[in-house]
Amino acid sequence: MCKNSNGIFKISDIVHYAKSVPHSDINVDEKRSIIINNNDAILLLGCSYTYGTGLQENETFSFYLSKYLNKNVYNLGIPGGGATQAYLLTNDKNFYKNYPKVNLVIYTYIGDHINRLNEFLKCEVFQPYCNVRVIKKGDKYIKQSEWYTSPSKFYIFRFILKKITNFKNSNIFYKKNTYKFVDLINKTNDNIKKNYPNAKFVFLIYNEERKNWMDNLDDDIYILTTNELTDKNLNNPFYQHNQDPHPSKYAWEEIVPKLVAKLKEKKLI
Repeated sequence: MCKNSNGIFKISDIVHYAKSVPHSDINVDEKRSIIINNNDAILLLGCSYTYGTGLQENETFSFYLSKYLNKNVYNLGIPGGGATQAYLLTNDKNFYKNYPKVNLVIYTYIGDHINRLNEFLKCEVFQPYCNVRVIKKGDKYIKQSEWYTSPSKFYIFRFILKKITNFKNSNIFYKKNTYKFVDLINKTNDNIKKNYPNAKFVFLIYNEERKNWMDNLDDDIYILTTNELTDKNLNNPFYQHNQDPHPSKYAWEEIVPKLVAKLKEKKLI
């Protein structure tokens, strides 16, 4: 599997990867949810940052939120995921039954989510959990099967990817991806309101600055950055897990109490 974000694959990885792709299934690891009582619940959406890659269950975002708020926390973070997975999960007809009593939804955003939309690609999008592409039909998005999930086709696609990788960060491609990302988040918000009419939606930007395109998110989505919550350098290895960008337990220990205070201040909980 690809280990970097330059769009370059090791040929020896290709066959192994293509055989391991779960063909656009979305898998949620329920062990990362914290269920402690019958109170109202918080729903977390996002990627490995939300899930807590590399952390024990009692070191995660969901654990600290539950600790400070004494609420159930459904952790639906999916490693390698992003807006596509959030939309598909919340669009499921049984979603409300599986995750009841939600009054707050937090989507944690990192910059690479834009690249994971499978429009114009960076390498990370090919991790199995992320191998989901959706196309718009009318007012809804539907799954699109991926033609490159067989070994031979994926081998060919690797070379095509090398050709387009020089263009993947151009303004026109980035703009198209951000439009789709905003639309998916807004439609996820619609799904939330349909399932939980009184729930609030928070768009939490992790270790990034707010971008102009975020102004196109629905007006009732509250946008917040971790930079507003702490003056600590989250790029410091102390706040990262094993020298990769994923948050360490110390990052969540720093952020969550201040996040809770901000949510209370804004009457979002």
